[in-house]
Amino acid sequence: MMKRMVVACLIFILCLGMVTAYAANPNGLFKGFTKVLIEVNGMMVKFDDVPAFMIADKNDAKTVLPLKEVGETLNAMVEWDTDTYTANIVKPNVHILLSQTSEFKEVEGIPMFKPFSLVRSGSTYSFVIYTEIDNLPKKEYQVKVVLENSEGTVLIDSDEKSNNINHSVLSSFIFKKTVNDFSFKEKGTYKIKIMMKRAGTKDSFVSVGEKTISAY
Repeated sequence: MMKRMVVACLIFILCLGMVTAYAANPNGLFKGFTKVLIEVNGMMVKFDDVPAFMIADKNDAKTVLPLKEVGETLNAMVEWDTDTYTANIVKPNVHILLSQTSEFKEVEGIPMFKPFSLVRSGSTYSFVIYTEIDNLPKKEYQVKVVLENSEGTVLIDSDEKSNNINHSVLSSFIFKKTVNDFSFKEKGTYKIKIMMKRAGTKDSFVSVGEKTISAY
């Protein structure tokens, strides 16, 4: 009888340990480390092969993040130097202005652009996208404009334009894109993305800045 009670207690303790371990690792394990979910502004970051995970001991805990996915979520380019094994995060300052005209208009004596961010669904508009980009290394980059609907479908993908800023003292440039007769067919949020990449590389374009247009 005593032996049965001991065995029963051991089984109970083992089961309790399994439940506790599972509760402490709700996201599962990656190579023995606890997986961690990462959100940016309430949006879950999706990882390809290697997830975020936590390295912990009795006194401290550190979270290890896949740099590329997190960097691109924060509108930054991640460049890899194979010679020095160095990851370089490039986070430019991006300022986007949308206007229905390419000319200034007087508003109470002040020259201003006519802003463009709210449209009527089913209507057709022409507008201009002005983008100023600075805080870049003095290297050559390519930039283009993409317009997506609320479902993420690409509706406009501009031609790639190379911008050589090797000799720019301020490491900055202004990019202009004119969109003619675009129809906002459905209600929802349309997103304009400024996409960049290092020129002459096989890197994918990364969004470094975004602006929304609401169709009601």
